[in-house]
Amino acid sequence: MTAVTADKAKPEFCKFIASPHVKKEMLEFKHESERLDVFYSSLMDKNTNYQNFFMFVKNVLIMSLGNAAVERGFSINKAMLIENMQERSVIALRTVYDAVSNSGGLFKVDITKQMKLAARNAHSYYHEELKAEKLIEKKSEE
Repeated sequence: MTAVTADKAKPEFCKFIASPHVKKEMLEFKHESERLDVFYSSLMDKNTNYQNFFMFVKNVLIMSLGNAAVERGFSINKAMLIENMQERSVIALRTVYDAVSNSGGLFKVDITKQMKLAARNAHSYYHEELKAEKLIEKKSEE
């Protein structure tokens, strides 16, 4: 979530909870028998004008205190992070880490011909991606 999205979420929240039908539904919510994520999901389906607030809600609900896998993921991400690393790089590192973990560990990874080819061509793929990004940047400036 970007800082801009977070800044937009607060006023959207204020408008959202001021809505009479939302107030009514919140008063009818039964926390003993209903799941909060399902409740907010139904509200999101009915109200499409609060996308930034709903993105915030989704992020908060994903980071449940009792979710050990998510918490473990944060420590893995922290161990992998290098200063100024882009989000896509973190996602790529986590994808590789998860694939290695799911295959049973580093020594059980089946290294295919396709993987070797991808590793061999990674540098040229990187340069192609940089060129494409610069082209997009140049077009947006014009």
